[in-house]
Amino acid sequence: MKRIYKSNEILVRLLEEADELQLVQWLTDPAVLQYYEGRDRPQNLDLVREHFYSQDDVANRCLIEYEGKPIGYIQFYELEENERKEYGYGDTDEIVYGTDQFIGDVEYWNRGIGTKLVRSMVAFLVNEKQAQKVVMDPQAWNVRAIACYEKCGFRKMKLLKEHEQHEGQMRDCWLMEYDKEESKMDLRYPIGTFEHTGEVTPAQRERWIKDIAELPEQAREAVKGLSEEQLSLPYREGGWMVKQVIHHMADSHMNSMIRFKLALTEDTPTIRPYYEERWAELSDSRDLDIEVSLQLLDALHRRWTALLNTLTDADYAKQFYHPGSQETTRLDYNLGVYSWHGRHHVAHITSLRDRLGI
Repeated sequence: MKRIYKSNEILVRLLEEADELQLVQWLTDPAVLQYYEGRDRPQNLDLVREHFYSQDDVANRCLIEYEGKPIGYIQFYELEENERKEYGYGDTDEIVYGTDQFIGDVEYWNRGIGTKLVRSMVAFLVNEKQAQKVVMDPQAWNVRAIACYEKCGFRKMKLLKEHEQHEGQMRDCWLMEYDKEESKMDLRYPIGTFEHTGEVTPAQRERWIKDIAELPEQAREAVKGLSEEQLSLPYREGGWMVKQVIHHMADSHMNSMIRFKLALTEDTPTIRPYYEERWAELSDSRDLDIEVSLQLLDALHRRWTALLNTLTDADYAKQFYHPGSQETTRLDYNLGVYSWHGRHHVAHITSLRDRLGI
């Protein structure tokens, strides 16, 4: 087995000859064909061998496994000259990759796995293949796929008229692009989105625990010297006030520590979601002195760090289920999310101060 990457429950590996019957099973299911290939083009064994095993191109054709079970197909490839010209990248030397995928086991639909998959593939292409842009071209009617890609940082670039044949018609497609540099420049994500592929090593956990331990002091330093008027500035147009960002970190990290404890003491518990936007509009988040939440973060992170430093590999492999996102998350991965989350919100404040010179 040639593994491409592993990201939590998701493993992406190169196709093997033994996978051909699995592809036939998926690509004769009308529910799958509606979104991939078309219901008028079921794939028998000969067609699967022709389309997936005999192509002379640069695509890396892969199987997706989730918790050890094959659930779908994904391919990735660096754009060739004709595709670069068609998509508008002919005059640039940027590294541009394309990717296409489907989840063939319909039992794994509507569980947030497609979003996890796309994010993990983008992270792999950016970090391992040095891709500067990643593109996809979903059919324009497939609003569900388009919404998934937009959630992962892709944006529509141009409509490709009558670009792809599907169920007897030439269909319009959207060229969608993930831009590595643009993602970094988004004021909502001053340090980028959280991206991690592969297994979480003990060394990585140590770095993330250090980030969590240092967050309270970094938050305090970020707001040092700001007046009440400045604390009431939004960190971006339409965004939270600086004081709301501080109070939100306290709210969010309290919830996160409780989720850790639930996962450590129960068997994959279903956690309780909350409306963070509504919490941020309550009077304590808008009007209370930020010193209250800064002190809360000091005490909370001391306890949290003390707990994190005692956990074993088996503890970090424990999980909780989020009914809102319909995703199951391991504690070691969630540790990385909250390492990022604190730095993400501190950067909201420090980038505002940099832009305004305050």
